[in-house]
Amino acid sequence: EHELRFELPRGVLVSGTITEQPGDKPVAKASVRYTAMRGNSHAKDIPLDGIYQPTELSDEQGRYAIAVPAGAGNLTVKSPTGEYVLEEIDENKLFKGSAGGRQLWVNGHATLNLADEAREQTTNFTLQRGMTLRGEVLAADGTAPKRLLVIHRAALTSLSDEFLVHEPIALADNKLEIRGVPPDGDLPVFLLDPVAKEGKLFMSLGNE
Repeated sequence: EHELRFELPRGVLVSGTITEQPGDKPVAKASVRYTAMRGNSHAKDIPLDGIYQPTELSDEQGRYAIAVPAGAGNLTVKSPTGEYVLEEIDENKLFKGSAGGRQLWVNGHATLNLADEAREQTTNFTLQRGMTLRGEVLAADGTAPKRLLVIHRAALTSLSDEFLVHEPIALADNKLEIRGVPPDGDLPVFLLDPVAKEGKLFMSLGNE
C-alpha cells in the first residue's frame, strides 16, 4: 500500500462569453490562454510557460471558463478560423506589463489583476469580423505561377492555437483567399514565386 496526498492551489475561475461584431454572434472553439505576469507571487510555483499555459476552448454558445492564479496576468483569445481581425500585442506586455519585445497577434486581449481573495471573475470578449479578399495571382508574363508562397499575419499556421508566426503558406494554384482583413485598415501581404524568382508586396485594404 502507498498513500499519496495531492494539494491543489485554489485559483480564480474566470468566465465569460466570446462574441463577434457586428451581430453579437457567439464564437465557438476560440482558444482562451492565460499568461502570468513575471513577479506574480501566486504563480511562482506553478508552471505557466510554453505548453503549460492554461488554455480553454469556447463552446457553441461562445462561453468559456478557465481557472487562473490570483494576481496579475493576461488572457488572450485566438479563433482557429482566421475570420477575425488581429490586434497587436507586445510580448513584454504579456509577461512584464511594459512595451517591447516581439510582436504577437491575437484576436482579443484582457489584462487581469485579481485580488488575493477573489474566487470568480467575469471577462467578456468581442472579436471584430474581418473581410475576405479573393483573387488570382499571375506572373509577370501573365501565366499562373508554378508555386506560390504567401505570408501575412492573418494566415493560419501550425501554431494557430497560439500566437501567430509569419510562416509561409504554399498554394496549390494561383487562387488567393485572405480572411480577417480589417474593414477600416490594411493587411500587408507578401507573395513569392520561388521558381520564377518573382515577388510582390501589396496592401490588402479592407475598405476597397
